[in-house]
Amino acid sequence: MKVLPGLYQEDFREIDGSRFNNLTERWVKFIDRRRAARINAALPKGSILDVGCGRGIFLEELKKHGWEVLGTEVFEGAQEIAKSLLIPIKTGNLKDMDITADTFEVVTLWHTLEHIEDLSILDKINKILKKNGILIVNVPNIESFQSRIFKKKWIHYNVPHHVHHFSPKSLSLLLTQYGFSPFSVKHFCFTYNFFGWLEGFIDTLFKKRNILFDELRKNTPVDMKRLALYFFTAILAIPSLCIVFIESALRRGGTFEIYARKN
Repeated sequence: MKVLPGLYQEDFREIDGSRFNNLTERWVKFIDRRRAARINAALPKGSILDVGCGRGIFLEELKKHGWEVLGTEVFEGAQEIAKSLLIPIKTGNLKDMDITADTFEVVTLWHTLEHIEDLSILDKINKILKKNGILIVNVPNIESFQSRIFKKKWIHYNVPHHVHHFSPKSLSLLLTQYGFSPFSVKHFCFTYNFFGWLEGFIDTLFKKRNILFDELRKNTPVDMKRLALYFFTAILAIPSLCIVFIESALRRGGTFEIYARKN
């Protein structure tokens, strides 16, 4: 499960696990809690493993709903951060962890699989899932309109952090190879898809990569240059919002979510 942990930790995590400014962090937590509510409503309560669980916010919410939870993370500080949430998190390589076979009803990977070099991790996931257990994977879509328009400047084409790029077809074939039967693909992932378009337009306008992403990580005072960025961001948010619904309807969303059952 090689995921370049040093690179990931240096570029993506502060000591408290946060990645963005205060306002954006609140939105990130809202997304995780809404995601947990959606999973809780769609699936029977049981045991769940979240691979690449970050600070455990998603698992914390599911625990409140009565789920038995466990997370794994390469970020070395995840265990300490999760203590305040009373969420068990194992750090390191999932393939090396001693987890009993047929343990979980559900395993999730939220924007995690594209970071993992050794895709045989799916074999380990298959073994620790119970019979008819559900695997949920959310990843960027290399065949999306965003990818085709912005190409290597697309925010989700995030080399070297992303070592794989999937389409719904290629990921379905991969999951089948490792003993899963895909049964549902969702193409509407609002936040990731909306931000993909907005970042693409802004980067094209200012001729610089990941401007908004870097901006969201700042807690410094606003200056005139940043006000100009905010002005154009507000204008370009409108077409970005419209395109999100169009691309999803045409099954070419910037990211997708696939559900598969263990055979």
